[in-house]
Amino acid sequence: MSITRSYEGVRHVVVDDLGDGSITVIPGARPDVVEASIEGADDAYLEQIQIRHDRDWLRISFPQQFLRYTKAELRLDVPDGLDYTIKTGSAHLDQCRNRSRQDRQRLRRHHARQRDGS
Repeated sequence: MSITRSYEGVRHVVVDDLGDGSITVIPGARPDVVEASIEGADDAYLEQIQIRHDRDWLRISFPQQFLRYTKAELRLDVPDGLDYTIKTGSAHLDQCRNRSRQDRQRLRRHHARQRDGS
């Protein structure tokens, strides 16, 4: 099962509590749109994922009770220059090689802070 949605005007992306699986961030086709695709194990899991778009913020929150048991694959097609805050358990963060160096460093820095709890 999957969810795919597009959001315009996003400048900040927050991902909360992805326990297991992966996050893939790749350059999007449109400079003003973030497309989020989530693959999950079943409908009950996907129904509990909260996606909120408020002005220039996009927050994707995964349900904590499924944290240890359910794997999810999150794909973000994004324009350059976004800010990220990513909080995961053992999920893997993957970045497309043709992203700008600054964006790759920003993603690594935010992901490391969130995993360390700082």
